[in-house]
Amino acid sequence: MNMRDQGKALEAIATMLAGFPSSNSAITEATAMAYLRAVDHCPVLAIEAACTAFLRGQVRGHNPDFPPTAPRLASLADALGEAARALAHGPRLVRYPIGAAPPAGTVALGGRTDDWRGPSRTRLIAGSTS
Repeated sequence: MNMRDQGKALEAIATMLAGFPSSNSAITEATAMAYLRAVDHCPVLAIEAACTAFLRGQVRGHNPDFPPTAPRLASLADALGEAARALAHGPRLVRYPIGAAPPAGTVALGGRTDDWRGPSRTRLIAGSTS
């Protein structure tokens, strides 16, 4: 992590820790650095998103009265970073002949299938209740 990213991550961590008044007296520079050390392998956007999620009380199973531990923050930042990587590499178009099975490791999305029968032939009649 470069110095600029460290600064952004440290700012997100400090803001998150400041949002928990019950532990403000125990927060020191060493505390913030320990959190930074726990998440230094994560993308900055994932760290910022994890800190924001804890601040907003959006993390299931976390007591919003207390700040998360460094390992808990790292775990969420890891998960968010992995999700971002999956989305970045996610869906791509693959060509294959009509009627053939999709290539291994892919899933057919959209388009018609053999059992498609077109629009429903049922019409609503004015004044009917069904």
